[in-house]
Amino acid sequence: MAVDTLRSSALANLVNMKDASGYLGKIKKLNETLDQGVTLDDLMAMWDLSSDVMMILDRDKVIHINNAISVMGYDRDDWHHKSILDFCAPNDKARLVKCLEHQDKASKCRCKIRTKTGAEALIEISISVTKQERRYAICRIL
Repeated sequence: MAVDTLRSSALANLVNMKDASGYLGKIKKLNETLDQGVTLDDLMAMWDLSSDVMMILDRDKVIHINNAISVMGYDRDDWHHKSILDFCAPNDKARLVKCLEHQDKASKCRCKIRTKTGAEALIEISISVTKQERRYAICRIL
């Protein structure tokens, strides 16, 4: 079955569903993006080419992180399913916790993160919270 047929069939099944969590709108937006010729591979390539560290968190646990973390000496696996707080300098943990717990659309803070060699790097982290308690984080090394 062709991808377009599969996608159309899946969307047809979703039309009558109640959308309490907002997924239907997200799926429709993704479908529109794909219809414009942008593929999931394109989006993942952008993700991996970014020089900013980007991650998806489940509360404070890293569930996905891009390749930019290598600037700090880490591989992706070093962070996968670990708490971002495990990498935060002790004096900055309270600030990062406050930023993570912020329930507005977005929050931003500066904190120090330990590199793999043990040095500390000052970062600015921008965090956006979703309805599902996931957090999208972008970290810029200052």
